Amino acid sequence: MSTVTSNGMRELLIHDMRTPLATISGYAQLLQRRAARHNSDVHQLVNALEHIERAAVRVETLLDELAQLPEGDDEPRTEKLDLVDLVRRVSADTNTIGRPRVVVLPSVPELIGEWNARAIEHLVANLLGNALKYSLEEQGVLVTVSCDGDCAVLEVVDDGIGIPTAEQALVFERGYRASNVSARVRGTGVGLAGARYIAEKHGGTITLRSEVGAGTTVTVRLPTSRQAHVSRCAAR
Repeated sequence: MSTVTSNGMRELLIHDMRTPLATISGYAQLLQRRAARHNSDVHQLVNALEHIERAAVRVETLLDELAQLPEGDDEPRTEKLDLVDLVRRVSADTNTIGRPRVVVLPSVPELIGEWNARAIEHLVANLLGNALKYSLEEQGVLVTVSCDGDCAVLEVVDDGIGIPTAEQALVFERGYRASNVSARVRGTGVGLAGARYIAEKHGGTITLRSEVGAGTTVTVRLPTSRQAHVSRCAAR
């Protein structure tokens, strides 16, 4: 099982702050534009303010986690949680008013497992953030959640830029960015590395398949309990 060092987790938490900060900035700009046009759609304005509030709380939570991060390499504290519900919540926070780009299609109504809620939230947010970042604004992202025996399977599918075949094994390394995006899209090369750390810390796996110009599919397989052997969640 791969380990997550304190320095690695600090870098991941700092990276994760970019998503809610981008949400705050985006919705603030939206409110400014609508105010300038004297748009009186109260429901949409309230919705935007709720997104800003949730994003601000998210930043505060990440800062708290960063301050409380212990030295060393502790095992993640787990609790029973519903992966379907978590994915829906993270997706809702990612979608924008009037232009939802993330569609969640679970094959089961709920999927209960023993995971660290914050860590899995980081993982899902990173995968969605990457899928949206490397896709055109008019392109959507499909998220599926399914159960395969003792394993939860999460897939994030986009129709974006794609990753060159020779570099697909490298994009999970911290700091590495694919050659076809490094000069075009701002990034740190931390998101997928952090997702891999979290998946492996839970005894799971993360893989991807991609084609330049056609998009990328990232698949995460997580044991639903500590008793579920890691080999049961190996990529198939």
